[in-house]
Amino acid sequence: MEDDLYTNLHYADSLLPTCIHQNLCHLWRSATLCDVVLTAEGKQIAAHRIVLAAASPYFRAMFTCKLREASENEVEMHEISFHLLQEVINFIYTTELKVTDDNVYDLMSIADILQLSSIRTACTSFLMSSLTPSNCLSVLTAASLHSGYNDLANAAIRFTRKHLCEVANNEEYFVAPVDVLLKVFQGRILNIPDEGFLLKIIIAWVKHDPCHRLKHLDKLSSAIHLVQVPMDTLVLSKQDPVVQNSNLQLQIKHTINTILEERYDSDVRTLWATGYKEKARRMLRFCDDQEVILALGGESNGMALGSVECLTLGYDNWKCVIPTAVQNAGGVCEDTKVIPTMKDPRSFFGICYSDDKVYVAGGSTPSTPIASVEVFHVNKNEWTSLPPLPLALTGVRMAFLHGQLFVTGGQSEEGAERRSWCLDEKCSNWKPSVPMSTTRAFHGLVTVGGALYSVGGKAGDGTVLNSVERYDPNENRWFKIASLNEARYDFGCVAIDQYIYVAGGIGGQQHWLRSVERYDTLTNQWCFVSPMSIARASFGISVSDNRIYCVGGYNGVHYTNTVEKFNPRTNRWHCVQAMQSRRYGVGAATLRVPVIAREES
Repeated sequence: MEDDLYTNLHYADSLLPTCIHQNLCHLWRSATLCDVVLTAEGKQIAAHRIVLAAASPYFRAMFTCKLREASENEVEMHEISFHLLQEVINFIYTTELKVTDDNVYDLMSIADILQLSSIRTACTSFLMSSLTPSNCLSVLTAASLHSGYNDLANAAIRFTRKHLCEVANNEEYFVAPVDVLLKVFQGRILNIPDEGFLLKIIIAWVKHDPCHRLKHLDKLSSAIHLVQVPMDTLVLSKQDPVVQNSNLQLQIKHTINTILEERYDSDVRTLWATGYKEKARRMLRFCDDQEVILALGGESNGMALGSVECLTLGYDNWKCVIPTAVQNAGGVCEDTKVIPTMKDPRSFFGICYSDDKVYVAGGSTPSTPIASVEVFHVNKNEWTSLPPLPLALTGVRMAFLHGQLFVTGGQSEEGAERRSWCLDEKCSNWKPSVPMSTTRAFHGLVTVGGALYSVGGKAGDGTVLNSVERYDPNENRWFKIASLNEARYDFGCVAIDQYIYVAGGIGGQQHWLRSVERYDTLTNQWCFVSPMSIARASFGISVSDNRIYCVGGYNGVHYTNTVEKFNPRTNRWHCVQAMQSRRYGVGAATLRVPVIAREES
């Protein structure tokens, strides 16, 4: 029996992949064993088919399908400059790429053609860090034209809306496509002096090329709240030659008459005071927005909760109300609404959020898995049901990828799952996606750089996992990547920039953890950062203002309502106001509410 202990050895050489890659690079630089020549603009570059096929689904399809290029030694690369092709091939062999203002848009195009998600990630990172009023519309245009840049498009549109006064003074504004401008103008958050400013810059954009742009005037002006345009601007705009004989001119005339009636007709003034004023207030744009944190559901005293608490940072404590708008000069948020409870009370559910919506899926009530899915609309202050999951799951995880909802893993009554699904909103059902390589429940799921990362969790046989895998939508498969330093499940997992943070949870010996790990998606390495002040699992986690908030949970002894936040820049934890209720199996989300100037209230 003692001899059997030494008959098997599981050995893994983590340096071997790096050595192989470096040797392949050496073979390429010395033109050794190259078996294909790529040609662009009459110039040639040699490479290895197997390396190109391993790096790019485009080349894999070219060399493995029954195409002419599969049997030829020379392949002509159309619509790609030789310099750019050389940069990309060099990147495939060396993993190094220089992204600049001059080549970033070309790299976005070639990343689409060759389906290279890592180049897409590099372009996104570069452009997100270099947004200015003079380039944000170009970035938004490029992100809208190419696939896989949803996060970049959202960042660009938010930046443009916040700096629209400066953007409209740049040459880039006058060459922006109409559909891109319409996306910007239709925002509820738009930092402009008044609606008259928007009317002026739309007319200025049309005047830049009236022959081709007059047809877009009505489309763009539909985004303006004309009743809130100053009277002098309405009068001047009505007389502008560009507006003559347009539908906009008729709307301006009607608006002027409406405003005059409101001012001088006593009956209309009375009606305005009782109803129209409130309607107009709801139409107001807001100059900015602020993040609020929600704590949703969970369990308390053996019961599943459907209630929601909200923390408006810097203004108030946790309450079961959400502000419709906050004042930028401080003070109490008087404009609030009671947050309705979820349709189905739940704990240990999947959760993800966008700026104005929170999605929850599955979970338990409290010991039975459920399949229901619902979404909270902050602007409507209501919950809406979505198609249920294919099966009831607790410990399931959910994330956005390229604007689509993905759900992975979880535990059903039959055990842990490795399957994943994505929501097909057109067909109103969940369609199967590529399953993970491992069964996982109570794991982490985040999106970084256009890829899904599934972290740790508990396997079907009860094993606590430290393994991590990455889903690449271009390859349509999961890849194993560097493992956690500590196996854990039922932990908190969020992403900030290129980093993934994993906090707390339950370890392999069923002990509660306070350790925190950070993964760098660019270097494929995990490292420890400062631990939480207390060990906790089954807590909610969210990001606000680049701080990580950990909400409630269980520390192995007590259920807690405590909250703490982590600042990645200082590597320090700080206490935050505690929730009203002790919750574990709770979800957390960050939403945005409008900011109004104090004098507007």
